[in-house]
Amino acid sequence: ICKIPHQRRIVYTTDTNQHTTEETTRQLLDRLVTLADQLTRRAPGIFPRSGGAWHWQATDSTPRHLLVEEFIPGLSVERIKLKYEQAWLADTLSSERYNQCRIAAERLAITTFIRLWDALDRRLFTSDPSPWNILIQQPDTELNSQSAATIIDLHGLEEGVGLTYVVQRLAAVYGMRQDIVEQVLIPGVCDALGETDGTALLRAELPHLEAEAERLRQNLGVDMQRPLLHTLRRLV
Repeated sequence: ICKIPHQRRIVYTTDTNQHTTEETTRQLLDRLVTLADQLTRRAPGIFPRSGGAWHWQATDSTPRHLLVEEFIPGLSVERIKLKYEQAWLADTLSSERYNQCRIAAERLAITTFIRLWDALDRRLFTSDPSPWNILIQQPDTELNSQSAATIIDLHGLEEGVGLTYVVQRLAAVYGMRQDIVEQVLIPGVCDALGETDGTALLRAELPHLEAEAERLRQNLGVDMQRPLLHTLRRLV
């Protein structure tokens, strides 16, 4: 796949505002290539292999950039969930089976995004872990934690983030209800990191999550993360 980037950031860093748009775009595309190569070595299949980035100037001196990535066939998690919902509404999928399939798809998404964070030295994470941004390569098979899933968009990587940020971003996207935390979020973390290490890391991060939740409560006047924290305290 060839991508012609529009002028937007791909990786948020502390010094991107000190450069021109051309310099920033060049640096960020080159860094994305480096990250893709790193992921190919550490977690093959989690992100498309890179074909490199090219930079040149048009005849009118306008800077041009081109990014090449591996084509990944499949359906996004969001489209797969829609497919399950349509089957349920058409009475070709029972309510119980629909819930099982939806949970398996969302759990696989969580697992894959946690693997991304782990493969990037546990210090980088996407600010948009959307179910639209992850492809399932064999969407008609029974999904589990080992199913092939590929993240297709790393735009908006945040630097220097720990599991607190990761869990908050995933909970914000996939939900903070008790059933989501119990059946999707925590199992997804443990699928990616191992049950022992995953549980221990969540337990160690709980004070940071509580501090962040209190900060948000004071700023917004609403205790939005109470269900998340309540379930985490009980389970880990």
